[in-house]
Amino acid sequence: TIFFIACKMGDALSQTVQAFLPATLDDKGRVTGATQALGGKMLLASIGCGTLVAMLSTLLATKGNWLFTRDLAVASSISATAPFLFLGLLVHSTTMTGEGVLLAMRDLASLVRSYAANIVIFVTGLFIVKAKAMGLSAVWVALVGFQIMRLMQFSVGASRLGVFVLHRSCPPQNPAEARAGGGISQ
Repeated sequence: TIFFIACKMGDALSQTVQAFLPATLDDKGRVTGATQALGGKMLLASIGCGTLVAMLSTLLATKGNWLFTRDLAVASSISATAPFLFLGLLVHSTTMTGEGVLLAMRDLASLVRSYAANIVIFVTGLFIVKAKAMGLSAVWVALVGFQIMRLMQFSVGASRLGVFVLHRSCPPQNPAEARAGGGISQ
């Protein structure tokens, strides 16, 4: 419950990117300096939001678990999974911001490939956890792995499209060329 409530912050960042990023593209749909500036601001906002949400959710899981149950065993289980909750939420906002960039840039082929691979890997992992009776912590490890895998895929995609850049001196990239694996446009 805590995880899914806290995920709404990352979802809002994704929707913000989807709403505002297209207006920063040039008239041919290419990335501009304004696109990169917005991408950088959203990336920083997502890191800050993810950190804050992860810290507050972890505090709630460890100190406020009595809000969810009076059963000491259940409360103990909630507390025991708090480090995984923290890690999953720490990367979730940035993951969703990257996903928002891919949606805004209409890089749907990359998203479909990512979703397909992630679903197969995550569901397979959960079946293994169940078959080997690995417990609740193993489910959380699988969820954190799923979030980290998505973070990497979406961040690489947003970087490939020229929205997330490491240096402001990087010229914007034509999204069509980036999807095709082409070079940087001038």
